[in-house]
Amino acid sequence: MRKYDIKGFLTMKIFAPVSKNSPNTEKKVIPFERQSTINSISQFVLSYLPNYVDGVEQEDCPVAEQLAEKFGIEVFPKLLLIVEDSTQLIELFDQKLSLQSIHTFLQKYVTNDQKDEEEANEENIFNKNENNETNKQKEQEKIVYINEIGFEKYEELCTGAVRGFCVVGLFDKDDQESIHIYEKIAIKFYKDKLFTFSFLNEEKENEKIKNQIREMTGKDKIDYKIIVIRPKRSRWTIFDGVFANEIQLQTFFEKITTGDIRFKNSQIKDEKIQNDKENVKEL
Repeated sequence: MRKYDIKGFLTMKIFAPVSKNSPNTEKKVIPFERQSTINSISQFVLSYLPNYVDGVEQEDCPVAEQLAEKFGIEVFPKLLLIVEDSTQLIELFDQKLSLQSIHTFLQKYVTNDQKDEEEANEENIFNKNENNETNKQKEQEKIVYINEIGFEKYEELCTGAVRGFCVVGLFDKDDQESIHIYEKIAIKFYKDKLFTFSFLNEEKENEKIKNQIREMTGKDKIDYKIIVIRPKRSRWTIFDGVFANEIQLQTFFEKITTGDIRFKNSQIKDEKIQNDKENVKEL
């Protein structure tokens, strides 16, 4: 900050490269000292970009007129490719003027050395992006998006005063197809930190967890693959759509985050309250 005399924001400076023959190795620092508008900023930045186009000045107009007459140009603007002494037309650009079309047109005349340099730069950019993606993928692999749970872990995540939503996949680790779909959804909603995603792990305790869920929902039949529990409020909801349909699954969880899914009260809680009321009456 002090080195480059930055005292406030917005501060903009251009670090211009020095000549290869210059004894000074530090880049030249050019401060932006105009009004902070889009036009002034863009003009400032563009003024320091290398420009390989020679503009036609007012005094050169007769030359331009002669070239137009010589090569039969009647509509402007027009792009011509001519030899250096202006005696021969190499090619007339007759397409719509756009960055891509002009680039394609001029690319044919780029020398092999220039092409090699450009391809090398593109390859470096590609490799850099590829490395970033690889590193990102490795980071994701370190994160555990879904938990394998037994009954003890179920009670820890899905009962008591736990905040957020406890999502339980009612399938085990042998159901790889369901786990694959489930994990993709878990990855999408991991960043929100609202959900913990789990599936059944210990075969001996799976039925114990399901019995707990039956008590909570008041339903004997479990014909759904996902139940979402709000432990702190003792409420629940189930996904009763098509599990293999990722769009339906994603929409379901999005609606939970926006409060558009209605949760039902736990029957376990209701029974406890009813028992407490009866005990009070007896007293």
